[in-house]
Amino acid sequence: MKHWMKIIENFEEIRYEFSYGKETLLIIQDQIQKGNNPFNDIKFLESSEIKREDHFVAWLGDTIVGMAGIEKNPYNNNEMWGKFVSVQPSYQGKGIGGNLMRLVLKYCKDNGFTFSPSSYTDDGEQKLKPIVDKNY
Repeated sequence: MKHWMKIIENFEEIRYEFSYGKETLLIIQDQIQKGNNPFNDIKFLESSEIKREDHFVAWLGDTIVGMAGIEKNPYNNNEMWGKFVSVQPSYQGKGIGGNLMRLVLKYCKDNGFTFSPSSYTDDGEQKLKPIVDKNY
């Protein structure tokens, strides 16, 4: 797992890391064994799609508090699809989703990919679309 960013948010240290699909699956299995099931709190995280996606994971200590998923377009190797950005409800409104989106966009730029977002929820339209529009 590649460490991307550490920041302090509201006196809580949030750590952001990048993981590949199969690695993410192992991380999630470990979380479930510890009693933290990301499938309960991270919307749009689909077990059937994890292996195809790459993920940015937001951690508070050893607990996943947010994730962003991207997938290479199978019809265009130069494009990444934005699959989801989701933050546990109790951590929403603290900038974690926006930071995850910025990391996705930076990753795409740094690796020569164009970025194509999926459809936005109402919340995503308000909070994430402006970040994408500003950076892409």
